[in-house]
Amino acid sequence: MSKNINPTKAVFSDQADSVSLEVVIISDNLSTHCDLYWNMKDASGIDRLNGNMSITGTDYDTWGGDNDYPYAYVATKLGLTLLPDS
Repeated sequence: MSKNINPTKAVFSDQADSVSLEVVIISDNLSTHCDLYWNMKDASGIDRLNGNMSITGTDYDTWGGDNDYPYAYVATKLGLTLLPDS
């Protein structure tokens, strides 16, 4: 699943804007730590930039099981704006 983002250049040299963000949970110990893989794609579905991120501490406690939280967390850390689901 992916979420639409405000179109942005993943890297300065990009010709195409990234328009979607995918976030996949790699591992979660269900109490204190979660590892994520994230991927920004352009409108053609081509990968523009990806990486890994962890949710721990207070951020993990704030999660509360909301399926949208990992997207919001990654978007905030990357300085992206999520668009409303259509």
